[in-house]
Amino acid sequence: MPRKKQNKNTNVEVGNSESHEGAVTSNHSPIGTTKTSEVNSNDKVSSSKSDNVISNSRPAAKTGDKSRVIYVASACHVCKAVNDPESGIRLSACAGCRMVKYCSKGHQVDDWPSHKQICNAIRKILKAEGRKHLYEGCSNFVENQSQWLQMRFHYMQTFRDLIERELEPYEKEMMLFPVCFCTICSPQGNMTLCDICHHHHHQSDLSTKGESQWCEEFRMWLDLITWESNIGLMKPYINNKLKFSPGVEFPKDIQTYLSRFPSPEGFPENLSRAVTAEVATVPLSILWSILENAKSLAQGPTLTIHLIGAEMDFEGNHPIKWEMFLLHHLPAVRKLNLVLIGPELLPDSTIPLLCTDCKHKGNQLKISYESGTLYHEYRQDESFVRPHIICAFNCGMYRKTGFNGEDTWSPTIPLLANTDMLITTAYTETEVSQDSERLLSQCPGLRMIEHFRENPFRSLRPQRTLINEDVEPLMYKNQYIATFKGI
Repeated sequence: MPRKKQNKNTNVEVGNSESHEGAVTSNHSPIGTTKTSEVNSNDKVSSSKSDNVISNSRPAAKTGDKSRVIYVASACHVCKAVNDPESGIRLSACAGCRMVKYCSKGHQVDDWPSHKQICNAIRKILKAEGRKHLYEGCSNFVENQSQWLQMRFHYMQTFRDLIERELEPYEKEMMLFPVCFCTICSPQGNMTLCDICHHHHHQSDLSTKGESQWCEEFRMWLDLITWESNIGLMKPYINNKLKFSPGVEFPKDIQTYLSRFPSPEGFPENLSRAVTAEVATVPLSILWSILENAKSLAQGPTLTIHLIGAEMDFEGNHPIKWEMFLLHHLPAVRKLNLVLIGPELLPDSTIPLLCTDCKHKGNQLKISYESGTLYHEYRQDESFVRPHIICAFNCGMYRKTGFNGEDTWSPTIPLLANTDMLITTAYTETEVSQDSERLLSQCPGLRMIEHFRENPFRSLRPQRTLINEDVEPLMYKNQYIATFKGI
């Protein structure tokens, strides 16, 4: 008996249309697919002659709204400036909380209305406990990395109760990513502030040149935060008119793939590439898995993919990416059916209009959004069609507490063998291993095609992490990948 749907289902189907390619017929901002591009003969990137997009100018940089406030312990809380003796920038810590820094009195005054409440709460705790800094002497209270993490979460809860509201994201980051020099969070000795990436590293991690293995990645992270805090959110460069020439060997990784496309003028190339990779990693991880493990799926006229635990700001954003990074690479596929399913997913009506070549071929792209829905619930729906591929990106299926604190994966996992291929990704090797172990033990008929490994088409945008932070302080979406064969 089909279940009575309580969620809002949105279907977006794109086929032949007289509209201009790259347009978006909704209230969402255009993706920017009509920008001109410079492509050299050596780039091995082609564009349909009828599109007439080859020019001598590079695409213009695109920005959007500024990012939310992000806490960086070693940077000005307002503009993200760092200590720089040559330019005269010297950061000063807030005299109240000692946790937030500013590059000028003006920025401190500007930020005070937002900072006042959490600052006064921290001052109250410091006075009561007789300390100068929130984490001063924390080695007297904790004995290992796990307890150090618990202590930070404890303070998050303490300040939420004290100010009687949910903490802002940056206020949580103040508790979770502080600078601390105790023997617990720095068991290898004192920490030092790197002049290159402006992150505190263990002294034993530094090379003879004073650089850490994480310097380049932390520098990129800080540069992205600084740009988006001051100029605006950096938008990915997506142009569905740009294609790889037929017969060109598929690139070995996402860095190589994106290097063949031009970067927008006005953006640092590495930052632009990182932002674009955050969008491209979803379809490219699927494409790479098909080419590596299930080439037969690329031969049929229809390809149906279910993305479970989907989120709008990852799987659901920039829908034109499915044409550019997946459909264009599967010439035998005429209809690509995508179903995004997730309890926190929002309905969407963005319509990505296909490029001229896809229209001439009669290609179709259908995207359905099953919002407010868990996969085992969707399986009961009368619209359910067995998928060729199921994807679970960064879902953390090993956890027994999922959506709303419940174990929502237990009823879903046994159903995941009903497909040709299951693709899972995770932030860390530990997580992908635990996901795989649970899948193989609780999903009859599922077998691993390829042992989990680092994903060559992971995102390139670094994020801070609390998972194994003493080993890997930064992580990437889709960093590890595993593929399974269904029944």
